[in-house]
Amino acid sequence: MGRSKKSSTTSNDEAAAHSSEVSDEVWVKRVVALLKEAEGEGLQSSELERKLQEEHGYLGDHEFIVNVLARVVNHLLAEHKIQLLEGGAADGSGRRKVFYKLNRQEEQRKLEGLGREDLLVYQIIQSSSDMGIWTKDLRTKAGLQQPQVAKILKFLEQRKLIKSIKWVTNRNRKVYMAFDVQPSKEITGGAWYTNNELDEEMIGAAMKICLKSVREKGGRVSFREVAAEVKKSELFRTALDEDE
Repeated sequence: MGRSKKSSTTSNDEAAAHSSEVSDEVWVKRVVALLKEAEGEGLQSSELERKLQEEHGYLGDHEFIVNVLARVVNHLLAEHKIQLLEGGAADGSGRRKVFYKLNRQEEQRKLEGLGREDLLVYQIIQSSSDMGIWTKDLRTKAGLQQPQVAKILKFLEQRKLIKSIKWVTNRNRKVYMAFDVQPSKEITGGAWYTNNELDEEMIGAAMKICLKSVREKGGRVSFREVAAEVKKSELFRTALDEDE
């Protein structure tokens, strides 16, 4: 036991000595390089920790690397150079996996002027993809009060970073998503709806195209052929699925 304690102390002393030789600026550059190597996928937090430990010889001092990474991540988040994403199944502790991903230059410029809480709310909304997120769930994930969330949402909408969308099946349910994301058809109702209303005029026009196609071919026409005629008409602003 005594030998183990001495070995541990020696290991920590060596790590402390090494840490004084490596500035935070160097750690920042290395983390950015590792995220670049991962390209668009980003890196899971635990994987990033492992790579840093292996490269710099801190395999016996996980706590040191965790502390360094926390400082680096906070710095890069403040500079809008990375984004923090949650994804995948929860681990043994019940927490979801955390990923870090580099922001493109245009994304960094877009996020200039955002405070810490603004950025937190934006990233939660961004990770909700085309299904968006309800305000109640957003408050829970961000750990913020309703007045704070309302103020941030208004600011982000003014910056055209996010938008609000009402569910076609529930007008009282409004979700938020990134400004440039196309909402899921489950929310909008798909091609047959315009501004959350069933577009009867469009449906009528589509029916005429179908009837014309059937008549021109003497009634001997397949579903796929009729669907192709409707698609060619450019009647719809969005691409049609077969089930539509």
